[in-house]
Amino acid sequence: MTALTKIFVGMEKGVEAIMSNFTELDGRTAVTSGVIDSTSPFVDYSTKKATGAVHYTKVGPIVELSGVVTTSTTLTAGSTGTICTLPANLIPKIGKNAVMSGSYENHWLLSATSDGKLTMDRHGAGAKTLDFASGAWAPFTLTYSVDD
Repeated sequence: MTALTKIFVGMEKGVEAIMSNFTELDGRTAVTSGVIDSTSPFVDYSTKKATGAVHYTKVGPIVELSGVVTTSTTLTAGSTGTICTLPANLIPKIGKNAVMSGSYENHWLLSATSDGKLTMDRHGAGAKTLDFASGAWAPFTLTYSVDD
């Protein structure tokens, strides 16, 4: 990241310096988006394929992950499943967690970990931990910031 040029009245090549600053700021807020393939046994809920199961948008240092996944096999109660491995530019310095809702009254913990994993954990209903059945619906959205 380049430092911005200080602008002052009467400076030589002031217009160029201003444009350079705008270019630098535009680069800082670049928007990127794409998809990440899931890790077995997770697949995209609608296509039942691993390809493009997790969508991301990154605006500057802000990351949004979203998708609707299921599993091709049952995820046993109490286990942690890795939905996908995050690209380096989407990994939070400190892990981020959020509770998601799924089929019926089920809930689960979605985590973007500092070691680059997007995980499902603690699937259950009320205070009871349950298996995550093959074909169950698990929509999610997680927004957090990263160091650029």
